[in-house]
Amino acid sequence: AAPAAAAESAAPVVTAPATAVTLGGDGLHVADSIDSTWNRVGLALERSGAATILARDEAGRSYDVQTTGQVTSKPGWFKKVVTLGMAKGTTTAQVRLKLRVTAEGDGSKVAVEGAADQASKDAAQALLATLKQRLS
Repeated sequence: AAPAAAAESAAPVVTAPATAVTLGGDGLHVADSIDSTWNRVGLALERSGAATILARDEAGRSYDVQTTGQVTSKPGWFKKVVTLGMAKGTTTAQVRLKLRVTAEGDGSKVAVEGAADQASKDAAQALLATLKQRLS
């Protein structure tokens, strides 16, 4: 029984091949099929906790998500005087975005739509960075 156990432990470990994921200015470029990328993005969103999935559209290959963004405002002169310059002008806000997976060349592209103001643009970039880390 000992030689059989030794042979089983020496079996090679099969791992999934790493998929090339690059972060561009307009989204993520994934070297994988559109169906596989759409499924992997959904799993990455669920497991990372970076955003909450509000709706899925398998036919359109998109996710409606909600995440948080930082809103920065400059305190007025009165608030600066009263707080002796210690006033903080950042708050968190809920941001709704749409992630869309489309075919691009020999791979897929993950793009974020709905980023209008600076808080949502920052939230979109943070979400893409998290997805890049999870999909790589």
